[in-house]
Amino acid sequence: MLELYGSGLLLKTIMDEIADEHGPKEANKIAYKAGEEIGAKLTDKLLPVPDPEEALRVLAEYVRPYIYIQIKRKKESNGSTEFEVSYPRCMIRKITRGAVPSSLCRAKAGWIESALMGMTGLKVKMETTRIQPEKNICYGTITFG
Repeated sequence: MLELYGSGLLLKTIMDEIADEHGPKEANKIAYKAGEEIGAKLTDKLLPVPDPEEALRVLAEYVRPYIYIQIKRKKESNGSTEFEVSYPRCMIRKITRGAVPSSLCRAKAGWIESALMGMTGLKVKMETTRIQPEKNICYGTITFG
């Protein structure tokens, strides 16, 4: 069993307390907003990259120590670009000990969406579509446009 220490345990405990006190919906909202703030600050460190595919690659490389983003497929239609992605060995899945879903997942969505919006100037939506907790892999889409 994974033992949590330091900031991982602190973060999980804070989000659990918020969920217990105010409900999971409010915890998700707070986590997403915090993630947005982190993503906005992250764009200060990354140059504007107008191409969605290149922006996703730049962000994936930058966040690799924390979250590994694998780009599986690219699909373009009706003025939007969608990438199928996976997140193997996700730090958040480790912190939450496989809990599905987690408000920390909403924090991750907030900062990835916000960072990519800041880099590209496009509207971005990240969704998790499938989770394999036993393998610590999440699958989803990131859509630009």
